[in-house]
Amino acid sequence: MRSRLAVLAVAVFTAASAAQAQSAYIWAGGGMSMPDGDPPSGRESGMIGTLGLGIPIKSVKGLSVQGELQMGSWDQKVGTGSVSQNSFFANLGYDINPNDMKLYPWIVTGIGSMSSKVKGEKSDSEMAFQLAAGLTYMASPKWAIWAGPGYIMSGSGTKKRSHMPLMAGVSLSLGGSQ
Repeated sequence: MRSRLAVLAVAVFTAASAAQAQSAYIWAGGGMSMPDGDPPSGRESGMIGTLGLGIPIKSVKGLSVQGELQMGSWDQKVGTGSVSQNSFFANLGYDINPNDMKLYPWIVTGIGSMSSKVKGEKSDSEMAFQLAAGLTYMASPKWAIWAGPGYIMSGSGTKKRSHMPLMAGVSLSLGGSQ
């Protein structure tokens, strides 16, 4: 797992350096996440955090490709211990802001990998999918504040894990304004 995070960190810093001229942006945030699923997951609400890098697609205003790392933790209602999760997503994002307003909605969808570990058990990794939406407020030409709900799911059957995060955070444009 540490090698994956090291490779991700190198990739993000390399992409951020190369993307500066393209008005890339980075974000960080966190919040709470409510477990969902059938069969019941046995998890209580927990905490989740996110770090990401987005690179606008210049030919389509508002469209961007993104790389995102998420880390979360939940306590178990049944048994002892907790569940921790690390996810990496390749996203496609769209800012719905045709008139360059300060407050605007956005949507994101992504596919990636989610690694989950129940305390005292072996970690498992599954393909994952996410869908999120929210609002962004441009506090300045470079800084923005964002918030929104999402849905994340991985696995199937008894290995299915899904949760609904509600997160908020900040983003920073690395080049010009966002």
